[in-house]
Amino acid sequence: MSPASAARLAAEENPEAAAETPNRGIDARETSMSASADASEQASPWGANFTPTWLTDEVLARGQGIVVERVTYLSEGLRIVGQVCRPDDGASHSLLMIDHGGFDGNDDAFAGDLAGTSLCLGAARAGYVVGESSYRGEDGSDGQVEVCLGEVDDVVAMLAILRAQSYVDPGRAAAFGGSHGGCITTMLALRDPTLKAAVDFVGPSDLAALDAWWHAQDQSEPLVCAPLPGSTCVAAYAALIQVVEALVGGPPSAATASAYAARSTAPKLAALTVPMAFFQGTDDAVVNLEQACVKRAALVAANRAPRAWYLDGQLAPKSPSDICGGNYRTDALPDTSTPAAWAGTGTYFFVYEGQAHAFTGPAKSQADSIALQFLFAHLGAPGETR
Repeated sequence: MSPASAARLAAEENPEAAAETPNRGIDARETSMSASADASEQASPWGANFTPTWLTDEVLARGQGIVVERVTYLSEGLRIVGQVCRPDDGASHSLLMIDHGGFDGNDDAFAGDLAGTSLCLGAARAGYVVGESSYRGEDGSDGQVEVCLGEVDDVVAMLAILRAQSYVDPGRAAAFGGSHGGCITTMLALRDPTLKAAVDFVGPSDLAALDAWWHAQDQSEPLVCAPLPGSTCVAAYAALIQVVEALVGGPPSAATASAYAARSTAPKLAALTVPMAFFQGTDDAVVNLEQACVKRAALVAANRAPRAWYLDGQLAPKSPSDICGGNYRTDALPDTSTPAAWAGTGTYFFVYEGQAHAFTGPAKSQADSIALQFLFAHLGAPGETR
């Protein structure tokens, strides 16, 4: 949910045209998202008429033991663009859905070099299939951005199609997302309890509270605006506010309460059964720390208290009493090289002192390693039968 992508959308926003565009059931979804899908709709999210096939499947590159494909598929009647990276060995593999952040499209898209360092390519080289939806309104997909609503349907549809492919083990799927994609990933885990695991990296959890926080910021501080040359904090926060409020239907109010709630994960976390790990930085100026605190409080209230660590600037475990309820563990972090360390169905909560919306330095390296090892431990090693 970067200010840059919000600024682009704000500049392109055409309220008159949007008013003339059918909402394709947005209102109906807003009133039904809190209800759990029944088991018969897990694989076919829109019932028996849903066909799990690609509309198009273009091989972008093949070599070094992997294949990269650009696919299109239907989601609620919309043509959605996606990317698949996978081993090129004829076997079936575990599946990792990567849900990108922001509103600007897939920032992990194939750049033309099979030796690249993207997460999609790296996971494929490691023996996993990766699916990445560009979501509605992005990268040439039909529709418009909806903010953690229809985008969830787009990922659900792509997941169902991938599970029908011969190169995917349908019983071994997990998901990872950051920022807007973190919200989408948590919504996916709530929709599909068959996922083996999921990771929410700095995802919003209470959109109404986040919008109010954006409004309340001292916009003279160089926080969000710092990466935007020629911009100001006022403009950066204003872009986020404009985009979200235009897409949701206005600022938080009695009239828009259900629309904001439909896009918020915290009120739904009591129903979570998928093992999950949540990550947050204390200095995040886009998705503020309180968004993570709300997640932790919701899990505690549902008797699913996560194992929680607070890591200071030197990555040493601490237990500050004033951060998201305190009571952090001060023992060593789980040994990410040992799958047994992540056994079970528990949740995990990691707060990194001094980290912003985009982690940097040793904290980024550590958090990325923990997140991926958590997912891969639950998926099993490539070729492992579970």
